[in-house]
Amino acid sequence: MAGRLTRGFFHRDLSGIEAEKLLQEKGIPGSFLVRPSTTKSDAYVLSVRRANGEITHIRIQRTNDGFDLGERQECFSTLYDMIEHYRQNVGELREKNNEIIELTVPILAQMPTLEKYYHGPISHSQTESILNACDQIGLFLVRDSETIPGDYVICVKTQNDIANIKIKCLNGEWFLDGKGRREQIDRFKSLDDLIHFYLKHNILVATNGTAFRLVQPCTANWFHARDIHQRCEHLSKLVPTQHGHRTGFSLEFELLNQQSECKSLMYHKRHGEKLENRTRNRFKNILPYDETRVILKNYSITDYINANHIRPPIENIGRGYIAAQGPLTATINDFWYMVQQEMVKCIVMITRETEGMKRSIGYGNSIEFDYLFIMRKMLA
Repeated sequence: MAGRLTRGFFHRDLSGIEAEKLLQEKGIPGSFLVRPSTTKSDAYVLSVRRANGEITHIRIQRTNDGFDLGERQECFSTLYDMIEHYRQNVGELREKNNEIIELTVPILAQMPTLEKYYHGPISHSQTESILNACDQIGLFLVRDSETIPGDYVICVKTQNDIANIKIKCLNGEWFLDGKGRREQIDRFKSLDDLIHFYLKHNILVATNGTAFRLVQPCTANWFHARDIHQRCEHLSKLVPTQHGHRTGFSLEFELLNQQSECKSLMYHKRHGEKLENRTRNRFKNILPYDETRVILKNYSITDYINANHIRPPIENIGRGYIAAQGPLTATINDFWYMVQQEMVKCIVMITRETEGMKRSIGYGNSIEFDYLFIMRKMLA
């Protein structure tokens, strides 16, 4: 199933000229995006950067049956299914002169909000799995619409199932898609304004004659890497809680601790708790799980290091990561042995060398071992 990284190609407010400029500046051969057609309603345009640098525009039409590229072309239930099909089946998408059009990397659209209730372009089935895993009635999230690109859906957990309420955005105004005269429909300047309005006033959101109450957002912590600075700025803001104002960073760390407590019931930390390994832990309450810890092989001193393997659950990505504590005097050799054993190509230190009374000895300027030579360079 296509994930967020492959589904974020739809740009709701982009003209043809803007699409070409974006593909020329940010794209590579095969980069693509999809945008609404400016000349025909219920139609969209797939814009692709070619190997020669030119931009090819392909019309996509939406019918009662789904999405297709014209008569006698295969029809797909969603735009995401169509794009994923042509990405996986190179050679099926062709120019009129029979030249192959290859789709490689999507140009990702801007997210409508950085608030964590927004889960992005996830599928209906993924939404059900997320909300059904929770017991609270009124829990909700917002996702991209699968059937109408550019629209969004509030998904609410009810007593018996998951309710879906459509959100539209036209001419810069956001509103719930329902019956009623235009002047009777509440309109907002942003998605955040809409969601916060219905949360604050505890208004019933009605669809098909049934009323629903938004109680609490089901949060997600994903974001595109390019938005890291915006994300940090957003998390630095103070937000009101039952215990006073706190930053988003503080709340996220609290959530991580809660999740860690739940994981402790499923996984074990026996190796980190062993007496002979206690001096190798920077903090006594931050230990690696036995099931995923990095094991030092053919190392005469120990097989233990406070580090865990991390493998992201993303299809077709072979990368692996390691989360490790900062090296101590007693573990610096262990740390660099792990680096060469696991063939680590990049190290990012995300903590200070001194936190409270605990100190990491850092990585040194130049270090030489029997098996490894490390040189550190400072980059401006």
